[in-house]
Amino acid sequence: MIAIFIPGREAKRGRSRMDHEHVDERASSVHHVSLWGNVESSQAFGVGAAQMVETPPVVSVLDTYEKLAEVYDAVTDVPGYSQWMKIFIDLIEAHDRPGDRLLDLGCGTGKSSVVFNDLGYQTTGVDISPAMIKIAREKKEMSSIDFVVGDLCDLPDFPEMFDAATAAGEQFHYLDDAAALRSALRSVRSRLRPGGLLVFELNTAGTFATLCAAPAVRRGSGSVVVLDGTASAPFAPGSCVEVAMDSFTEATDGMWRHVETRHPHRHFPHDEVAAALSASGFELVTVYGIQGGKLHEGLDEQNDLKSFYVARTPEATG
Repeated sequence: MIAIFIPGREAKRGRSRMDHEHVDERASSVHHVSLWGNVESSQAFGVGAAQMVETPPVVSVLDTYEKLAEVYDAVTDVPGYSQWMKIFIDLIEAHDRPGDRLLDLGCGTGKSSVVFNDLGYQTTGVDISPAMIKIAREKKEMSSIDFVVGDLCDLPDFPEMFDAATAAGEQFHYLDDAAALRSALRSVRSRLRPGGLLVFELNTAGTFATLCAAPAVRRGSGSVVVLDGTASAPFAPGSCVEVAMDSFTEATDGMWRHVETRHPHRHFPHDEVAAALSASGFELVTVYGIQGGKLHEGLDEQNDLKSFYVARTPEATG
């Protein structure tokens, strides 16, 4: 799923390159939209909060991504994308890689799956959107990768269990509450073998607060994305945010296409995530934050850009 990410304090100071030990944070995720770097006030495009189009009816996550499918690759054309995906593999390998069968959750049009496959993993991509999966299956570079339509909270059956699963981007943030988070984690756990690893990223409270502070714009290669986050009250950890996303992509005839989508997100504080993992049968191995381009153990919800969780299913006994 798309990572609806607004740059934090470092971006506003003009930082555009990451420390070589990790990545350019412009690549922040998924099949994923990152707004790191080249960010301007939305007024530069004549798009302010008062000028946004009338709020459309609430739609499902499925409908949202079906609508985005045709422009997805254009709006996720982000520098350093492969390096960001490599973080997930680095974390798997740093915690006793259990095997090479990997489930890529929220794979979108398959960009992350290709990276994982190229790094030596036998990858299966799963996404809620049939339109996204159709595009992934039609790409020549993805001919060796299996792609399956499936819901995070009710994953389909697979011929074999997986050694590891990754969730890059914001799919967990679309869940309504802790009960839904537990449901999704139980679904993932049921597809992992004993001792299997789950690595996933979440936005921090600081990132969500920045998202709500002001609209932001990212210019990409053939795309412009405007994001505007709103909350029913001043953002507080554990609360919900709605992100209005206006995607403009350049067509072959020189015209620009506009797609408007709305993304309801919920912030999950660390204690809530840890409790959900435990209740779902996972053992929390560790959590990392990322700041200044470097991963560090532990989490600073106000100053870290993202959190990366590493969890393991219990080893078989007897």
